Amino acid sequence: MQDLSKNYVILILFITTLTVVPLAGQAQNIWVEEPEGETEVGLDFRIPSFNGFNVDGVAFANYFYSNIALGRKTTLQLDLPISHFSNGGRESNFGVGNPYVGLQFGAPNASTKFDLGVRLPLQNEFELAHTAGFITENYTRGAFIPDATSLISNIHYRYNKRSAFGFRVGGGPELVAVKDGDAELFLKSYTQLLYNMGYTTFGGGLNGQWFATAGGGDFSSQTNFNLGLFGSRDFGQVSSGAYMEVPLDNAQINYMIGLNLSFEL
Repeated sequence: MQDLSKNYVILILFITTLTVVPLAGQAQNIWVEEPEGETEVGLDFRIPSFNGFNVDGVAFANYFYSNIALGRKTTLQLDLPISHFSNGGRESNFGVGNPYVGLQFGAPNASTKFDLGVRLPLQNEFELAHTAGFITENYTRGAFIPDATSLISNIHYRYNKRSAFGFRVGGGPELVAVKDGDAELFLKSYTQLLYNMGYTTFGGGLNGQWFATAGGGDFSSQTNFNLGLFGSRDFGQVSSGAYMEVPLDNAQINYMIGLNLSFEL
């Protein structure tokens, strides 16, 4: 009965999201509040709780990112993923993943925004440190895959940005092509409920993906979804936030805590 209920939740989420905002995705973390200013730099820091891994130190994944205004309705988006992992005192190192370069179309306060971007294949091997990034990243698939180029198309829609209650939705394709290998297609979606209190925002929702080109298995075995809660505060030139993400069907991590800090320029 639980499996049947879960399948209905997943199906309803995909149908709702893809009906409202078809053929979309998400490049940067959806649990981080959208920037109000035209240009910003920030850090998205993620600490996972692993299930079944021997981690004797701090394991984390983080993204240094920037949104740079090129015009009133065009923004250059960049991020660089970096991760760290230590294993029983035997090995500890840092790893750099595949950077993202893309354009976002839409004014900073617009309800609807469109993205188009690519993750470049900077990572050419899978070090121990990349394990933390790969397992932690349940949404952007190509960030920590060696020799992978990802093409990402995004759309984001937010309703009632200035009133107390609102929602935000998105979803869609990410094509991940590996050097000398196959290309895989992931269809992603997210739905969030928001509560605004002046310069403070709270929210929660679901995100997930469907491994569209996976062969065999049923729909449930080809999807993974995550429950998330977040809060953020706008201090003017500086914004900060925290979030918690709990995988609904990922046995490798129990949960993930995230911290975000950004600066408007």
